[in-house]
Amino acid sequence: MKTESKIIASSIILGLLAWIIDAILDYLFFYPGTFLGLLILRMPRHEAYIRSVILALFILFGVTVSRLFTQRRRVEQALCEARAQLERRVQERTTELRESENKLQSLSSHLLTAQETERKRISYELHDELGQALMVLKLHIRSIAKKLGHNRAALKEDCDEVLRFVDQIVENVRRLSHDLSPALLEDLGLTAALKSLARDFSRHSDTRILFEMNAIDHLFPERNQILLYRIFQEAFTNAGKHGDASRVSVVVANNEREVVFRIEDDGKGFDTKQAETTRPGGGIGLTAMRQRVKMLGGSLAVTSHEGKGTRIELAVPINPEAVTNESIPHHTG
Repeated sequence: MKTESKIIASSIILGLLAWIIDAILDYLFFYPGTFLGLLILRMPRHEAYIRSVILALFILFGVTVSRLFTQRRRVEQALCEARAQLERRVQERTTELRESENKLQSLSSHLLTAQETERKRISYELHDELGQALMVLKLHIRSIAKKLGHNRAALKEDCDEVLRFVDQIVENVRRLSHDLSPALLEDLGLTAALKSLARDFSRHSDTRILFEMNAIDHLFPERNQILLYRIFQEAFTNAGKHGDASRVSVVVANNEREVVFRIEDDGKGFDTKQAETTRPGGGIGLTAMRQRVKMLGGSLAVTSHEGKGTRIELAVPINPEAVTNESIPHHTG
């Protein structure tokens, strides 16, 4: 039996029970006689009216409560269905967003990989083609300068000026080639490459670098080393170009699980929440750093306040396959 039917049946039973109780009271106090007569057969007209009204009220109450209960159950059922449908939609949207994020992550990874490949190709072409061409040009100019007599001192001086200009171009090409694809990273490893990057940054930006670092080359595969190198490049660029820092502190420490890189400067700082809209190029740099950190499976925390410098803390898990038995601690200041 349904709940609604039970409610109506209960109200009818209560109404009949009220009828019987009223008959008992009449029999005991008001109308002495037979109980059965007062209950049904010979009850006064007004008593029959009162009892009928009471019974009708009980039945009406039962029907009303039953309808309210039915309506409430329908509403609850509709809410449950709506909630279930909403949860399904949220789950579908969450799945779609997760798939889109994974696709974007994969695309960004491919783009960064392609970017590194293209950088390496351009670097080799600059070094092998343009670098050699400039060296040949330099040798030709020197040969011409030697053939000039003393009576052509002015022309020889012009040749010397051209040689100095060529030397400057060669140095710029060498630096550009190194920035595009640091050969030191491939030849000597991440530790030496990061220290060289810090020295170059200090020399060109007139910024003091405090560097403390263990040898970590054996902790990361080659792909992760180039990602870390690019993150440091961006951090130094932000400190010098945007932060106007006079001092940069670099601390690299590791334990069994991860390596923590901490880069702090005393520059003018910035509002991290508004970086993408207020600092030209700053948001792109931070976005690229975060993307590379995702590829490393690490975490990145950037803390900065205007006038109080910037702190970048990067934690990268160690790749067990890349770890060797060698670990040579080394500190520099």
